[in-house]
Amino acid sequence: MQPDAESERRIFFDVSDLIVFLLANTRPTGIQRVELSAMAEVAKSSARRNIHFGFFIHRKNRMMTISTAHLAILTDALRDAAVSQNRVRLLVSKIVLGARSMPLAPSDTYVIFGAFWISRYYLRALSGLKQRGITVGAFIHDLIPLTHPQFIRPAKLEGMQAFYLRTLALIDFACCNSKYVAGEVAKLLDERLHRSVPIAAAPLAHDADGLKEGVAADAKPLPQVPTDYALCVGSLDGRKNHLLLVSVWSALNRKYEGRVPALVFAGKWWRNSDALRQMLEQTNRVDGKIILLEDVSDAQLAQLYENCLLTLFPSFAEGWGLPVGESLSFGKPCIASHTSSIPEVGGDLVRYIDPHDPEAATVVIEQALMDRPGLAAWTDRIQQDFKPRSWKTATDDLLAKVAECAASAGANREGRS
Repeated sequence: MQPDAESERRIFFDVSDLIVFLLANTRPTGIQRVELSAMAEVAKSSARRNIHFGFFIHRKNRMMTISTAHLAILTDALRDAAVSQNRVRLLVSKIVLGARSMPLAPSDTYVIFGAFWISRYYLRALSGLKQRGITVGAFIHDLIPLTHPQFIRPAKLEGMQAFYLRTLALIDFACCNSKYVAGEVAKLLDERLHRSVPIAAAPLAHDADGLKEGVAADAKPLPQVPTDYALCVGSLDGRKNHLLLVSVWSALNRKYEGRVPALVFAGKWWRNSDALRQMLEQTNRVDGKIILLEDVSDAQLAQLYENCLLTLFPSFAEGWGLPVGESLSFGKPCIASHTSSIPEVGGDLVRYIDPHDPEAATVVIEQALMDRPGLAAWTDRIQQDFKPRSWKTATDDLLAKVAECAASAGANREGRS
């Protein structure tokens, strides 16, 4: 008995950017955390034999698949607070050496899952795949280089914009991490590229990497963090708008003569951060009230969420907004921007601010910090009412949306032939 055609359809998720990222970093952030979480979820189920993750050797036009055993070892290692960069490089090297070639057939679907702008060979590869009849899609995390170019380094902006547009001109379908991004992609394709392809939103989970399950009961407190603090998680990048929080803490510190909670920034220094560095130096980190933690493990991050008063996320623009969902998953109140996709993550359990209005934000943050009974009531409401979206649900949804979009793209192609 021949297997039906549907059972032979394979989906290949390209995570080449994850391999490149981990050769130089031990702490996955943003897109790479999403990739690892989805990969780990797929690896749990033997029923997903037709789902593959791997990387593309562009110069040789060859697909390579990653073994689930190697993936599990890498994921466990990344959760270790003491893991070294050399250890991570060794594990990544084993993944690359242990990968096996997988020729793609016309019935297969290829999806760029991560940062597709990392290699100039991608466009050639996508064209080659399409010529062989393979359905090509992309998981779009955001369109920030096109919609918010002020947050991209000028030297890289033109190249990134061109790469985005050329990639979007080639793909047969797009899945997106939020309804907001899906709408932005549809608008861009229509207005700038005059294209219409299947587009679907597959929202991410709230608790990336299962942080909530990673809290160690015997974890020792981070010595530099006091017991009374607010938390802001995210790269120290101009787009994340840490400057607003420095302004707010400076105002509150003056008003209350130092009797304000500390503010912890958990994230690496990134782009467009010169103004933040300067302001922190000028204020002596708001008289020591602001604490920077630049290399935080998953276990330490979970601990920071578990013990904070509340979290803050004043970003100007996001594709999703993982720290908002993580905060709610830990039962912690969050004050976040009302822009882009962020309200999709937080719903009515988050209090929202205008990221361009520090004075109004100060009022909202001050009320939350200084009204402890009100903060306790808000915390109780989150712990009672919040229903987190799990990575199982998010991954199942993603796989279903990819399959639907690929089938629709294939039907459209056949209709034109």
